[in-house]
Amino acid sequence: MIKLTLTNGSKWYVNPDQIIAVNYHEEYKNTSVWFGGDGYCVTESPEEVVRKVLEYRLAMARHMAASQAAYFHRAKTENPYTPPLENWNELEKLPGLEAKSQ
Repeated sequence: MIKLTLTNGSKWYVNPDQIIAVNYHEEYKNTSVWFGGDGYCVTESPEEVVRKVLEYRLAMARHMAASQAAYFHRAKTENPYTPPLENWNELEKLPGLEAKSQ
C-alpha cells in the first residue's frame, strides 16, 4: 500500500496495483487518481504518485527476491528454522513510502 493525502487532508492508503490513471487538473490545481470509474483528488503531484507506485513495486520485487533467497538458504541448512535474511525490516517502511534521509 502507498499513502496519499486527499484534498480534505485525510490520509488514504491505496493498493497501487488498482490505479489505472493519474491526471492533473490545471483548472483546480490538483491530481486525480482513478480506480475503474472512480476518481479521487489528492494533494500529491502526478509525478509523486508515480514515484510512490514505482518505489512500492521495487520494494515488493526486493522482498520477493529476499524471500526466495531465504527459502533456498533454509533448504540447504540442516536446521529448517534458520532465521531469514536481514532485509525483512524493510517491509515496515512500505506504508507511505516516506522519503529516506540521504
